[in-house]
Amino acid sequence: MKIGTYLWPFMLLMIGGIGLENETNVSVEKSVYAEAFKSEQYKFPDMSFDLNKFYIGLKIDSFVKSKNINGNIIVARDGKIIYKRSEGYANFGDYKPLNFQSTFQLASTSKPFTAVSIMQLVEKGKINLDDTIQKYIPEFPYKNITVRMLLCHRSGLPDYTKFAGVYVNEEEYFDNEKLIAVMADKRPKIYAFPNTVFDYCNTNFAVLTSIVERVSGLAFEDYLKKNIFDPLDMKSSYGYRKGKTPWKANQTTGYESNGKLRPTDFLDGVLGDKGIYSTADDLLKFDQSFYSKKILTTASIKEMQTAQTWESQSKGYGLGYRILTMSDYSKGVYHNGWWKGYSNAFFRIPEKGITVIILCNKFNSSVYKCAQPIVSILTNTPPLPENNELGGSE
Repeated sequence: MKIGTYLWPFMLLMIGGIGLENETNVSVEKSVYAEAFKSEQYKFPDMSFDLNKFYIGLKIDSFVKSKNINGNIIVARDGKIIYKRSEGYANFGDYKPLNFQSTFQLASTSKPFTAVSIMQLVEKGKINLDDTIQKYIPEFPYKNITVRMLLCHRSGLPDYTKFAGVYVNEEEYFDNEKLIAVMADKRPKIYAFPNTVFDYCNTNFAVLTSIVERVSGLAFEDYLKKNIFDPLDMKSSYGYRKGKTPWKANQTTGYESNGKLRPTDFLDGVLGDKGIYSTADDLLKFDQSFYSKKILTTASIKEMQTAQTWESQSKGYGLGYRILTMSDYSKGVYHNGWWKGYSNAFFRIPEKGITVIILCNKFNSSVYKCAQPIVSILTNTPPLPENNELGGSE
């Protein structure tokens, strides 16, 4: 359904300027639309506006505004952006505003990239999912743990974010290889025997990163650039290691919900479980690669998006992705992220081509429960009960 050119600038001005494919902050949207209304280009009768898209965007905008998100949001269907919004600050120290060139620490939303890296090497015959870690890291002290168990969090390994500070001088450079050395030397106690329970653990993906590095002969950040970022034209994405990677011009800073700065620390030298910086637009390119099959085959994508273990009747974990059964029984494939003030959601409904991307550099627990209701707006289906939504920050 279409509405003529002469009405839509008035409607946009009346609602205060929603974020439909507009890459400016909300604070300047009114002036942008007011200026556009004066322009000659909007007086031609063949220009029109999609009323259905406008209505959906308005509903999403109303929902998003209620969550007080400091960050960037993209909602897309079949790769086409339905809603786009940038709100808040990249740096609260000098009140530098966010824009769509701003890069965010993806936190645990980095894990799908690590999983893709592993699956690429599986396709090349360099890794077997059911091989044990020792085939690739001979000195690794924990036996009977396979690559697959790492990918779906069934290894039983302890979480390095909880034990590293006990064994490591926080003033020294620390990365994935040094983590392997600490585990080989100190052998912190396991959480559970391999393949007995699901236990979400950052160590799993830190170890997977070391496997990628040893098999490929490349530093993980270089592997990502060569095999994922460059092929997908993700020009604003990179791996960041504290003490090694230079700070980028558009890199954001993380803050707690009260505005307190959360600076990087020695754990930020470890990649794979976190540590990738990206933009909302680049994440959409990554999302679309699962349809174009540009960097993975259909078989690998299917395996990644199939639950290998179930946390409950509706929630499970595949290979680097969480799996959720929606209210209409479609499959949600997603990964949230939290780290040092960053709160992210990357949510996909592959069978419907729906993508929701939320990147925030000021901690906001409501982010983890935003994506699924936005999908419900798009599909006109009931949202899941709150206790079944995307709780947690991983």
